[in-house]
Amino acid sequence: MPAPLFGEGLLTKDQLEAIGHVAIESSHLETLVGNYLCFTLGLNLTARSMLLDRLGLTAKLNNLKIVVMMRLRNDEAASKRFSDIIESFRTSIDERNRLIHGTWYQVEKPPGTFTPVAYKGHDFTDTISAEKAIGTARALAEFQAELEAFFLLHGDELVSIP
Repeated sequence: MPAPLFGEGLLTKDQLEAIGHVAIESSHLETLVGNYLCFTLGLNLTARSMLLDRLGLTAKLNNLKIVVMMRLRNDEAASKRFSDIIESFRTSIDERNRLIHGTWYQVEKPPGTFTPVAYKGHDFTDTISAEKAIGTARALAEFQAELEAFFLLHGDELVSIP
């Protein structure tokens, strides 16, 4: 008989499902950001593996922002738009990190919420509902759509070496 999952009984099915949605959207977003880094830098699969595989999502986003801002330095409107896209989703990325990397326990107030015990040495005392976690997953999906739209519009400018 397989061992029970740690999360069963610790979190509700709604909470587990919500964290699962965040994990899936995060995975897609991280792949997309890695692809755009490769696209802008002209990296092949070997170089991608060597340079990106050990980086987390925030580091990849920071690197992508640096490259895009450098490539678009003569297009102030596009540079500002890209910076605005990245910055508008920073809170969602922080929430994603807490949800994916946190250690969780149930709390009674308010009912149906969960609280991270620790995330990279930090202790959080606020609670997160399944609905809020689903909101984070939706924000990550929206972020992906914003990045895709930006790269469709400015892709030619981003691959040219300045």
